[in-house]
Amino acid sequence: MNTEIFGLNGPGAGTMAINNSMLNKGSRAEFLAFASTREVPDSVKSGLESGKLKLADMMIYSIRLVDGKTVKMFQTQDSKEIGLRNIDRARLPKQQTLLVSGIQLLAAWTLKEGTGSSAIRADDEGLAKLAKFYPLDTYFKQPALVGRNAGGIVTTVMEEETIALTSTAGVVMIDEAYSPFSGLETGVFTFRSNRTDLISEMPLVVFKENHSLMPKGYYKLDNPRLIQDDVEIEFELQLGEEVEADNDNEAVWVLVGLHGTGTIPA
Repeated sequence: MNTEIFGLNGPGAGTMAINNSMLNKGSRAEFLAFASTREVPDSVKSGLESGKLKLADMMIYSIRLVDGKTVKMFQTQDSKEIGLRNIDRARLPKQQTLLVSGIQLLAAWTLKEGTGSSAIRADDEGLAKLAKFYPLDTYFKQPALVGRNAGGIVTTVMEEETIALTSTAGVVMIDEAYSPFSGLETGVFTFRSNRTDLISEMPLVVFKENHSLMPKGYYKLDNPRLIQDDVEIEFELQLGEEVEADNDNEAVWVLVGLHGTGTIPA
């Protein structure tokens, strides 16, 4: 591996101390290993060599409503919107590449706010921006749910947090633990770049496993995947069961983050 072209040896090397143990850890080392392959475009290699580009930690993410058995996390009509996604048109800008070292997938549950003409539907994107996202195996503590009918009282207890929405309808108590994400657990995901499968039909259960040294909902790839600049990115969920949410009174959202080392202007 030629590390000199990235300023790790020779002139300018003093700007970052590095040793062999560091090169064996993290997505930066993975990117450096990829640098000598044909997968990294020549324009990116020359940009790094000339100093016009540099390596940086990077995560591209998207939040999407679960409204069927197929959920397309990145779409070509998307535009950047803080709190929902940080990528335009489902592609990276010119001369920007990302080596995906891991994927984070979390889910959120939003509930209808208010009543009457001033009510905010549960599938309003404004609520998704404010939502707290959890791993797929998160369950509500007892009581799991109070009232799930239109215009009714809805009180939930999730982990240490209590959400209460007031109304006038009757109350129905469900005593057992409840997970609004159960429909996601048996699904699969496919990750594509430039219409080529990078990961095909991987079970979503990989995001449930508890790795104490990893962030919640994080799946570390044994085989990192490179996303090149200006090509379409696809991340599609295929669910075996419908998620039980009517999108008016309650809605489920998914956040997908593609994490690794990428190139940015120096």
